[in-house]
Amino acid sequence: MQSVESFNSIIKKSLNNASTLCDIEKAINKRHKEEVRYCKLTNIKALHTTIGLSHLSSQIFSNINRIIVEFLPPLILSMQRFQISQSFTYEGQLTSYLFEDLCSDIIEDNFIEDVVDEPQTKLKVLLNDMNTSKIVETWRIY
Repeated sequence: MQSVESFNSIIKKSLNNASTLCDIEKAINKRHKEEVRYCKLTNIKALHTTIGLSHLSSQIFSNINRIIVEFLPPLILSMQRFQISQSFTYEGQLTSYLFEDLCSDIIEDNFIEDVVDEPQTKLKVLLNDMNTSKIVETWRIY
């Protein structure tokens, strides 16, 4: 359902900006390629995480592991350990300025859930009422 709404949004946007069906087809194909690429990346991360990284939560994060074992039920514990091991497959990039992150592009003509790689929240929202002068550096995680 969400994908259909996403494609409907692309069609509406293309109709407002384009005069031919070829332009609409290009927009839909571009979006489809982005979704396929995102799905492949997610599958690769899940595959590698389940094969070789499942033990990392207890080996590298032993202090955290002791705490979560004590407080989390088995299903949630399993999900948390999986998420910890997946964090090793993330790619981080040091951003040059905090200001760049605060002023990042916001998608206004789409639902945020429909955009494959759009963050679910913005740094500006998280730091809204905070003093940002003491922030030394920020990292963008992919």
